[in-house]
Amino acid sequence: MLQVLIVFPPRSESQKLIEDLIYDDFAAEEPLVTTVSNVAEARRHLTDKRFDILITHLDIPADRTTPNDESQDLGLDLARSLAGEANAPYAILMTTGAIQPDLNAAVRRLDRCELVSDDPKIMYDDMIDTIGRYLQACRPAPTGGAVVKAPPEPEKAVGYVEITIENDRRHGRFRSYSKGTKHPIVADKPFEYKGELMDDVLAIAAWLDDVPDNAAQRGQKWVNMLQVIGRKVRDIVASDADVYSCLQQLASEVDDIENLRLRFVVDRSIHSVPFESLLHWEARRSGQAESKTGVEAADFLMLCAPVYRTIKAERLQMTRARYPLFSDDQPEYQPVNCLIIDAATSGAVLDIKDEQGRTLELAEIKHGSHECTQLRDFLARPDIKEKFGLGEVDMVARNGNDEKFVDQLETKLGAARWDLVHFCGHSYYDDAAKEGYVFVPGKFVTPLPIRKFAKMLHDVRFLYLSSCQSSERGFVYELARHQVPAILGFRWSLPDDRAEDFASEFYHRLFGSQERPRLDYAFFKAQTAMFERCRGERIWAAPMLVMQNVH
Repeated sequence: MLQVLIVFPPRSESQKLIEDLIYDDFAAEEPLVTTVSNVAEARRHLTDKRFDILITHLDIPADRTTPNDESQDLGLDLARSLAGEANAPYAILMTTGAIQPDLNAAVRRLDRCELVSDDPKIMYDDMIDTIGRYLQACRPAPTGGAVVKAPPEPEKAVGYVEITIENDRRHGRFRSYSKGTKHPIVADKPFEYKGELMDDVLAIAAWLDDVPDNAAQRGQKWVNMLQVIGRKVRDIVASDADVYSCLQQLASEVDDIENLRLRFVVDRSIHSVPFESLLHWEARRSGQAESKTGVEAADFLMLCAPVYRTIKAERLQMTRARYPLFSDDQPEYQPVNCLIIDAATSGAVLDIKDEQGRTLELAEIKHGSHECTQLRDFLARPDIKEKFGLGEVDMVARNGNDEKFVDQLETKLGAARWDLVHFCGHSYYDDAAKEGYVFVPGKFVTPLPIRKFAKMLHDVRFLYLSSCQSSERGFVYELARHQVPAILGFRWSLPDDRAEDFASEFYHRLFGSQERPRLDYAFFKAQTAMFERCRGERIWAAPMLVMQNVH
């Protein structure tokens, strides 16, 4: 039975909504809800009885006779008073309006306490998500290994760079610091650039989005256009001489440029732009290239060092930190449990139209099942499991009863904690409806809204989307907003055999000869390997790695 205590000021409109939500959406947990209207009553109930969850508004009166003073934050005081107590309830603190940084910081210092806005437009989804993650955390992890202490990385010089592109597309911020260098290099500096640069980048990026898949039709023009974007992104960063000089100095101070980690922080409106195409400051001028494609690995920084991104998403700061898999912030980690989802399906999607207004038609994914079985067999190898502390390795696949695939998937995802999820199938973002979908087998092709899929992922710390255009427009944004902390997807349509090749390269690099796996390094190495194998194709430039809550 799920015991819930709700503390809301008298005559609150949200109180009844939350009660109904708990009884309707968590009926399987046999909930029993107790509701009070002030701190004194809440303390009395907390003394007399054990509760699993406490849901309290930030603004609640002290007792029956005291007026509600919204400046006192008594709900936060109540949550603080319970911190550290044995059997203390999981506290959900609700607040009116936007989440302020100081409030968010205060809550994040408390164990087992989270923020949820009482804005009716988002409260329902966020409350279900928050309670769902609490319930998921209570479930036992799958069997398959003891707690593994992550081996320390070898001592080496490492440089971290963060370039934020502000929403006005005229300003940015450059932050950097170093570890292990002879001289510490720390910078935190705003910079300005000409708006025309970003306008050009957006226009070329839109052209790249529309380039057909057929290699013969593309020729090599897409590579040339990617170089143009990379040059303009370099011009944006180089608009401030001090910023550009700091970036170059940091790269020269680390033991190897591979030890430079660079991330772009961007918002929804421009997140699909390939900022990763940033040209190296030593890239050759046009006409100097000797390769058939007119480009060498040394031209792009992403083929010399890990380059990834973070998505600026509204309300992302409202929740507890969920760090990417193998994050530096996680010195110890539980056995890494891996779930592979073979959702390869094809045909017409009856309720969704494409950009031309026609019924969306999904092509056959010929290599999808092979990709999934190969990955399952690789991750299940005893030497890999033992070396990297892998726990359960499981797969959800078609079993002749496709009508139940969604139910099987939801049951499997909800039955235990999964750290790594690999999804192979189709995805699509409906720009007009502002809704993304992944598609799974069924009697007919079944669209699964990305918001629902993200909620099903619970505590997943890395999601690999082996799916065309899984990074386009708002797709990854929605996943990041729903707190999936690390996502690998593709910004353009790709042949599925090339998608399989990239997946194989990535996982073999992730669980290769390194002492400790790193998502960004494995991503970078997979890109360079694919560049050397098929530099004229988009497979090396299409992947996008998104990581939230990092350095």
